[in-house]
Amino acid sequence: NSTVLGLTVGLTQDLNFYASHSTNWLPNIGYTETGPGVNRDINGNLVPGLNEGSTPLANQTGSDTDVGVKFQLLNGRLSGSFGWFTVSRTNMKVQDSAAQQADPRDNTSGNFYYPNASGTLQLVNAGFQPVIYNTTTGEERNQGFEGQVFYQAAANDQVMLSIANIYSS
Repeated sequence: NSTVLGLTVGLTQDLNFYASHSTNWLPNIGYTETGPGVNRDINGNLVPGLNEGSTPLANQTGSDTDVGVKFQLLNGRLSGSFGWFTVSRTNMKVQDSAAQQADPRDNTSGNFYYPNASGTLQLVNAGFQPVIYNTTTGEERNQGFEGQVFYQAAANDQVMLSIANIYSS
């Protein structure tokens, strides 16, 4: 789902300023922990204290803003555009490798361990599909500028110059 608002203002026939802004969201399908055995032992019984905190992931949200200028000069033989943009996203789904490594079960080889009655970890099933830990990111922001210039020197000769730079935070 998204909302988009844009505006172009023509100062002259050959010079236009533009701006646009959009907001969006995308549902994150999944939980903080997914896979066979989450919250359950091999008999399907709830295992207290083990993976009890599995919760739905928050939705991804974001916004995009673009502003710039488009021009043409010399009867259209010289044209181009220059613009600035910013893109922001929050709650992007990523694998939580720290939680994955901290799990007392061996989630890298596919061996699956649960505490037995004495509290020690017991191999339940070698080759069992591991639990996958997910989390969402904080805000990720990319911003930068881009520009293109085209020059038609002759009927079959065209020169193009492009530049772009992106800053991430």
